[in-house]
Amino acid sequence: MTAEFIVMNLEGIALAADSAGTLTDSKINNNMNKLFMLAPGHSVGLMIYNKADFMGIPWEIIIKRFREKIITDNTIYPRLSDYYDKLIEFIINNENLISNEEVQKQLIEFVAFHICSKILYDIWDEYLYWFAENSKKITETKLIEIASKVFDDYFQCVEKHDLDSDLRDDKGVEYTRKFLDQFGESLAGMRNYIFENFPLSKDNIEKLEKIIIDHFRKDLSNERKLDFKNYSGLVIAGYGKEDLFPKLINIRIENLIMSRLKYNKIFDMQVSLQDPAKISGFAQDDIFQNIVFGRHPEFINCLIDVLQNQYAAMGQDRDQINKNVNETVREIDKRMRERYTRSIYQVVRFLPKDDLAQMAETMVNLTGFMRRVSMSPETVAGPVDVAVISRKDGFIWIKRKHYFDIEYNYHYKMRGERDV
Repeated sequence: MTAEFIVMNLEGIALAADSAGTLTDSKINNNMNKLFMLAPGHSVGLMIYNKADFMGIPWEIIIKRFREKIITDNTIYPRLSDYYDKLIEFIINNENLISNEEVQKQLIEFVAFHICSKILYDIWDEYLYWFAENSKKITETKLIEIASKVFDDYFQCVEKHDLDSDLRDDKGVEYTRKFLDQFGESLAGMRNYIFENFPLSKDNIEKLEKIIIDHFRKDLSNERKLDFKNYSGLVIAGYGKEDLFPKLINIRIENLIMSRLKYNKIFDMQVSLQDPAKISGFAQDDIFQNIVFGRHPEFINCLIDVLQNQYAAMGQDRDQINKNVNETVREIDKRMRERYTRSIYQVVRFLPKDDLAQMAETMVNLTGFMRRVSMSPETVAGPVDVAVISRKDGFIWIKRKHYFDIEYNYHYKMRGERDV
């Protein structure tokens, strides 16, 4: 896991990232690099969170290969968005280096395994509910009926989402055909492995194939049932040559299958004369919400529970309860922003660059401290890397870890900025 923060005003933008990376449920690496200079002479930095690799290749390798291209091109791009476009273009054009057929097959089997497992779990859950109500032996016909209901529920989850824009002309028919030609055997193998002798109708098998294929051609990040968090978050921040004030672009990249990169822009952010201060957290941001907005996510959850119980005791129906709870929470949030959060942003507006860096670093350290004094895993740890980017000075490291003692490696120091 990760804790990363940015703080920016009209002077510049500070970025801070911890060094902890989850390897397994019980093993954490506390020396990972998550914050990078994009290229010497370019006022752009990049942070990664969630998955530290893409299609099995560490992001650090991909980013440094991209850096070599930026240096070779010898062009400082006009807008920060141009760096975002160039990175996406670089990944797609280097498919042969990043995503071979065997890697794609492994990823597809991973997705198919999780989707099949979740559907089968929901089928048995529905069966147990039916058995508790009827207390009799189930027939194969009834079991298929229950399974069809679950398959239809998942199918509707994906059907309500639009195809990616480049597939809409043929409604994805050609993509589906190629996908099944190339990976249909893997899908069938995983389906047989999970469902074994479970009776599946032809219609359910076709729906299952579509659900799995749609995972690779639709944005399902808001679908709890179908989002396995198997993505990398990238934060590109800084200035293009013509950008007057700092900007930030947050993107989510999932996979590269059959020459199609699945990605989407989550949001972008910039300061202006009308909105001169911004603070944002990525990955584990509960402490950020607590400090900046005065409300911990768990406090909101407890508040919602209390309000729901109180409104229910008053005899309100479910729809009215949800309406009243949402209105109350929104009103509390609005008042906290006016009375508390606004003053923080007013101060951040005038912070010098070194204080921006200190604030970003402190947010990471506080998140790590709270993990250490709670029963949750210590998933925010290790040295904190900190950088500040400004229009005048470019990318400046404030704190940066090395896996070696730099004093014993003069040849590395002599390289200068080229390899940092």
